[in-house]
Amino acid sequence: MKVCTLNICGAINSTKRFYASRGPISKKNEEKNLKAKEILKRVRDFIKDEEIDIIGLQEIDLSGFNQPRFLAEIADMQEIYGSNFKYDLFDFVKVNTGNAILSRNPLLKRKEVKFPRRKTQTLIERLKGEKKLLAGSTTEGIQIISAHLTHNDYLQRELELEFLLEYCINHTPSILLGDLNFMPNPQRHKEYSEKELYSKDKCTDILEEFRTKYEIQIELDLLGNNQNFYTTGNPRDKTVDYIMLFCKKGDKTKLKLVKTYVAEIKVSDHEPIIAEIELN
Repeated sequence: MKVCTLNICGAINSTKRFYASRGPISKKNEEKNLKAKEILKRVRDFIKDEEIDIIGLQEIDLSGFNQPRFLAEIADMQEIYGSNFKYDLFDFVKVNTGNAILSRNPLLKRKEVKFPRRKTQTLIERLKGEKKLLAGSTTEGIQIISAHLTHNDYLQRELELEFLLEYCINHTPSILLGDLNFMPNPQRHKEYSEKELYSKDKCTDILEEFRTKYEIQIELDLLGNNQNFYTTGNPRDKTVDYIMLFCKKGDKTKLKLVKTYVAEIKVSDHEPIIAEIELN
């Protein structure tokens, strides 16, 4: 099985993500919709060339047209979608964007699960609405999760990560595909332009505590490293996109990572992460 995760940034363009670009229908926005369809066709070609079985997408839009359905149809895949934030600011910025999972085979038991929210969450995050993870099951009983954690509220992101990890381990075997918006410790250098957003959180500590907590319950032998689960991300700039595998004793299907790599395609300010997985 080959899986992929990609934050597509609304298929607007490779660098700019101004949400007003996803606003009310106009001639200008019709032009943007046409451009978005061209970007999605490039994603379709990438999926076919890489022979991807399942892809988890974040920030894929319904604002201008139904992007996940359009991509699923042209890629000949099954699709499920879940809104992650939706708001309308005085008809200037209209956003309806979320997570999607596309699969060559049917996805069963679609589920959206709300993340807990801090009482003192920032105003901008409250305007975006409640964040959710999206999950569906393969015919082999593997839970596929697509998630996008909070960007500019690191305390909320910590809360979401703890919830997400617990969800994954309670629904094994599972594969997490997501933009988790935290960086591993070696990348938290002072020169990084958004260091305040990425240096304060304790997500790496939460991840390590989780690994220790479930050391016995999780069975994974990944590339001979005996890791409890494996994370990977974009090494060219910062790692915020991850693929994680979760198994427990007693699972009928076991997951074994063969390899991971960053794909050579530029359709947003993220790059796709691909993992090849053996099912035993």
